Amino acid sequence: MKKGIVLLLVLLAATATSNAQIGYKGQVSLSAQVGIDRANSLVYAADIDRYFSAHSVIGIGGAYSRIRYDAAGGDAFHATQWIGNIHYRYAVPLNRFMLFPSGGILLGGEQCERFSKQGNFVPYADRFIYGVFLEFSAEYILGKHLSIFLAPKLDYLMKTNFDELNISGSAGVKVYF
Repeated sequence: MKKGIVLLLVLLAATATSNAQIGYKGQVSLSAQVGIDRANSLVYAADIDRYFSAHSVIGIGGAYSRIRYDAAGGDAFHATQWIGNIHYRYAVPLNRFMLFPSGGILLGGEQCERFSKQGNFVPYADRFIYGVFLEFSAEYILGKHLSIFLAPKLDYLMKTNFDELNISGSAGVKVYF
């Protein structure tokens, strides 16, 4: 137990004293995140970003979620969304923290089960969906190439069968190259 605590303190000291070289022109980052939306479904996402200056970041990403919808009489069905995005982030460095207000365009698809768990027909069709999003992530820099972040997000989807406005929050890891 004591060895574990000492090891943890050494790792914290090492990350606290390392020089973070994050946010220079030409740098690329890859992030993976897991979150939850207002329907209590898990959302998995990944992004690739490139710094075009110390503050301007442009990237692409994608997200997957499988949502359970409850119907009358204890019945339920699932819908799946695959959504890609093109985004712009503005990087605001604050010592070991980075703030990223961002926004972008969403393009994707939505698939719905044909029958509910009780065998009833579900009247929703598969469709192409699109929209816009706003996100404000806060990142904590662990070292020269690694950080962790929290990201609340607001999506507005058009042409969806379900909720047009979706609020979600996620946590993830970002690796800088």
